[in-house]
Amino acid sequence: MYRNWADNLKRSHIAQNWPIRATILFLAAILVIGGWAGVARQVRHETDAATNAAILLAQNRAASLEQYVVRTLESADLVTLHLGYKYFIHRDLPADAASGARPLRIRDPIVDRELFSGAHVVTPNGDLVATTLDLPGRTNVADHPVFKSHLRSNSDKLEISPPLPSSFIAGTHVHASRRINGADGRTQGLVDLQISPRQLISFPQNILFKPTDLVSVINLGGMTLARREGNHVSSGQDLRGLLVMQMQLKNPNGTYLGPSAIDGIERYFSHRRLSNLPIFVTAGIARDEALAPVRERAKLYYAAMALLTLATVAIALLAFVALGARQRRASDLAESNERLAEAQRVAKIGDWEYDVTAGIVRWSRPLCEMYGRDPSSDRVPIDEFRAYLYEDDQAVVDTALSRAFSTGEPQSYEIRVRLPDGAISDRHVIAVPVRSPDGQISRLYGTDQDVTDNKLLKTLESQVAHLGRIDAMNMMASTLAHELNQPLTAASNYLAGSDRLMNAARPDHSRLKQAIQSARGQILSAGDIIKRVREMVSEQPSVRASTSLPEVIGNAISLLVAAGSCPRNRIRVQLDPQGEYVWADPVQVQQVLVNLLRNACEAAPGDGAQVTIETRSREGFIIVEVADNGPGFSRPESEIFSPFASKKPQGMGLGLSISRTIVEYHGGRIWIEKSDESGTIICFNLPRPPGGSE
Repeated sequence: MYRNWADNLKRSHIAQNWPIRATILFLAAILVIGGWAGVARQVRHETDAATNAAILLAQNRAASLEQYVVRTLESADLVTLHLGYKYFIHRDLPADAASGARPLRIRDPIVDRELFSGAHVVTPNGDLVATTLDLPGRTNVADHPVFKSHLRSNSDKLEISPPLPSSFIAGTHVHASRRINGADGRTQGLVDLQISPRQLISFPQNILFKPTDLVSVINLGGMTLARREGNHVSSGQDLRGLLVMQMQLKNPNGTYLGPSAIDGIERYFSHRRLSNLPIFVTAGIARDEALAPVRERAKLYYAAMALLTLATVAIALLAFVALGARQRRASDLAESNERLAEAQRVAKIGDWEYDVTAGIVRWSRPLCEMYGRDPSSDRVPIDEFRAYLYEDDQAVVDTALSRAFSTGEPQSYEIRVRLPDGAISDRHVIAVPVRSPDGQISRLYGTDQDVTDNKLLKTLESQVAHLGRIDAMNMMASTLAHELNQPLTAASNYLAGSDRLMNAARPDHSRLKQAIQSARGQILSAGDIIKRVREMVSEQPSVRASTSLPEVIGNAISLLVAAGSCPRNRIRVQLDPQGEYVWADPVQVQQVLVNLLRNACEAAPGDGAQVTIETRSREGFIIVEVADNGPGFSRPESEIFSPFASKKPQGMGLGLSISRTIVEYHGGRIWIEKSDESGTIICFNLPRPPGGSE
């Protein structure tokens, strides 16, 4: 029953722990998954925001670049119209301008020298007749690609060339040129403006360009007119068939993510096509550059989340460990309760708690079962408890409780109770008072043990010990008369001699006195023998007191010698002068010594028998050692001290068992120090008197 109860307790703790474990796992999983989801969502949000910001920046730059290029080319359009009208329609050229003379210097303020690297007026045969440059003599540009392009075309619209090397100034330039036709449609000449690629993309100078930022002006033929990456300006890259041209043809004004055709860097691009001109502009923001801050923050987010995950896992593991420890403690507690319940069952003991204020005694399950009560009725009013007691024992309980309340000290007492089935049970009760915070005794805790069997056993042991002493007397009966005959005969002889001395003519009073004293001594010796025999066979209550151990040993030896069990000359005594007194019942200790000495004498060989009794002093105890030179025991020690285990034909097998009971009753123990073919040594110890008194 107790084992089932403990198993149920273990299972209940395990069953209680599983929901807690599942809850911990669920909460940890929710926290970790939710945390990582939140981090991913935040990173995604910031990535989207950074992406949108980069795209917006690219779009704004493309729009700004578009406006700047449009204004630049519109200026070029106006300048070419103005110069063409001036020099070819109004004929502001000198008479010898077409004769190959030095070109006229153009000093017209409409020509912005910062915007245009050079402005040129060319005749239909290719002669340069006016220019913003300082040229030394006649110059013909009939072989120049721009001039040839206009000869092949009859259009008078502004044309934008790819970047071309210049014959007059260093570097490559984009040419904005216009063919000037007369009223009859015949060609009057050509006006050409040179624009530096850097000037073509030098829109607002206060814009901060990162090293990977990119803007480009590209014609629809796939040739780069101007390209700026960071602070580096270039031109003339052939982009035909590449992604930038594919995306432009697909959507003239759009946005996309892709690698640059020149450096392969992945950028967010925005491109816009110019109206009425085969040109488009594009602006790109490097994706890695735009997302770098987000990625750095993402690392921090992920690191923080990783730490949070580790902390969550660690906390969950600690919780699991704590639950495991709790479960182990619960299991240990269940096992301890099981052992306690089993021990209480075996020892027939239960515990109780008395609530003084409520007047209720709460009994443990074992105690309820011992009193024949249902364990569910474990709360017993104090008056109901008194109904179990005999009238005399009620007074014992009242006295013990009164003493506990007045002294605050634990109390121990014995009572008898009547059980519901009519049986009478002897109980040994211990009551321990407990004070409340205000110093008053509000509760009593204690134990209640069924000692009925113990009392019966002690009664039987006392009776058996008495029978043992009677048995010893039976053995002494054959020699007792002989032992008493010696002192009585001697006393009779002394008295006969005294009679003769008294009847003499001259009585010798000194000899008469000596003879009478000798007779008296012999009579007293006979009396001592009878007294010791009476003490052995008398059934007296056990009384422990400060007892002279040498005197008890001497009496035991005298009894054995008187019984003829062992000659005195074969017993050797070695006493420790520091161990004279013990706290014991002299008669019971004498019984132990008689049993051990008699066994030793019977075990030792005939003529060579030698028995030694020795005492040794130890802290708090005196050790008594009885040794013989017999053959030793042939049985294990556990059997030697068991009752009814004797192998002697006339033995009852109770001597050593009774001896162990007596020694343990005195708070000592008995053991076999040695047992082999060379002899046996049996020892027992007894406590010293309290406080060292003698």
